[in-house]
Amino acid sequence: MFANNSGFFMAPFAVDGTSQGVARWEPERLSARWLGLCRAFLDGRGASIDTFWDGALSHVRTKITRGSGVSMVIMWIRGVPAASLACVSGRWPDAEPEALRMFVDSLRKIELVRAAATSAPAFEQMLTISDRPLALVVPWPDPRMSDQDHEVIRELSIHLAGALLCITPQV
Repeated sequence: MFANNSGFFMAPFAVDGTSQGVARWEPERLSARWLGLCRAFLDGRGASIDTFWDGALSHVRTKITRGSGVSMVIMWIRGVPAASLACVSGRWPDAEPEALRMFVDSLRKIELVRAAATSAPAFEQMLTISDRPLALVVPWPDPRMSDQDHEVIRELSIHLAGALLCITPQV
C-alpha cells in the first residue's frame, strides 16, 4: 500500500512556535480505516483542494495546496481553525526551503502565535529539521472545539500526512 515503506517523520509544534519533538511513523502504526479515508479524499482531486469531507466528517473543511513534493494543509472544524500542516517529501530538496520559509512566515502572522511566542523566533526549528519525509503540524487549540473534534483533527493530521507523503504520487 505504501510507495514509501519506511514511513515518515512527524513534528508537532505548539502555538508559541516551540517544537514538541520529532517522531517516526511506521506504516504499521497507521489505521487502515483512517488512511483509507484520507486516500479516498485525495484521489483524483489534483494539486489544489478546498472542500469538506463526506459523511461523519462533513463538519471538517480541508484546504491543500501541493507541488514539487511539498504540501500545505489547513483544516477547520465548523469554521474554526483546527490545524496547519506542511509536508515535505525530500524528493525535491531545492523547493523545500522556500516553501517552509513561507509556511513559517504565515504562521508568525497569526495573532495567537504573536501573543504566545516568548522566545526565539517562533517556528524557526521547522527550518532545521533534516528528517524526510516530514510532516510539520500545528494544532490550533480552541475552547469551542470538543475533545472528540480535537481527536478527529489529530487522526486526520497523522493519516493525511501519511497519505500525502507515502501513498499518493508526489505532485
